[in-house]
Amino acid sequence: MSPKKLFTVCAAAAFFAVATPALAQEDGSQKAEVQMKIRALRHKMLVKKAALSDDKVAKVEQTIDSFAAERAKLKKQIAEEKKTLQELLKQDSNDQASYEGAITRLRTSQKQMQDVREREFTALQQNLTPKEQARLLRALTKFRSKVQKKLVDRRAHQGKKHRRQAEDDAGE
Repeated sequence: MSPKKLFTVCAAAAFFAVATPALAQEDGSQKAEVQMKIRALRHKMLVKKAALSDDKVAKVEQTIDSFAAERAKLKKQIAEEKKTLQELLKQDSNDQASYEGAITRLRTSQKQMQDVREREFTALQQNLTPKEQARLLRALTKFRSKVQKKLVDRRAHQGKKHRRQAEDDAGE
């Protein structure tokens, strides 16, 4: 498999596993419900779109889940460092050491994330034939775009909901 395809599969698998926490950034009461919906969609995609056997679906889900916590931690670190850089720029800071530190930490976290993705794909390769890997890649790509669309739609809907609530509060 070419390095570009390998990266695409790793990135798709990472998104696929990280999609649950990304969509679940809501009230605590809704978090479990959203996670269950994502897992159900993921399972359905693995069975129908990737055409994997029940045994292989279980192994793929276990592999993806085993890397989820590590990926989520790194994703949070990356987001924090990007936010730090954004704040430094917003403040028009000239503290070069702060910029350098944030950039160094960001790049380190990004490299660690790539390492996690590579280890995850290596683990997935052990359980799947090349043809199954190709079907998984195709299915993950479609799944990722579907989840991204739902995430964008959900955030847009929440934004409208919050604006309406603020307007209602202001009108009282």
